[in-house]
Amino acid sequence: MNIVEQGSIIAASLEDYLIRHAEMDEKCTQGGSCRYLTTENVEKFQGMMSYFLGDKDARAEHVELKL
Repeated sequence: MNIVEQGSIIAASLEDYLIRHAEMDEKCTQGGSCRYLTTENVEKFQGMMSYFLGDKDARAEHVELKL
């Protein structure tokens, strides 16, 4: 069995698509920012963000959902 890592395949495919469809650049937000919200423990969440995003400076905010 071969295990295929999808992340790099999808990234390359998206890059190829955007190169071939330059008009998409006009539709994409430029210079945006990310805001991370979690209902979990903020420290635990930030540890996982650091691991998966590779950004040790990313900060999350705790939110409480009211149903």
